[in-house]
Amino acid sequence: MGYLYLLLAAFLWGLIGPVSRLAFEEGLTPLAVAFFRASVAWVFFGLHALLLRQVRVTQVATQPSSGSGD
Repeated sequence: MGYLYLLLAAFLWGLIGPVSRLAFEEGLTPLAVAFFRASVAWVFFGLHALLLRQVRVTQVATQPSSGSGD
């Protein structure tokens, strides 16, 4: 399974150039392309974490006031 992930990663990495070129031809700025690239990566990272059940949501407890009136 690891080899499949490796080949998929290499394939997707190879698409960066052609997809970026198309985006630039359509008028997107380099900053916009970088934003969308990071957004897509974040979605895949989040899905991967959810599928492996490695997402934790913790509640932060508030500290009680000392009552000193500072």
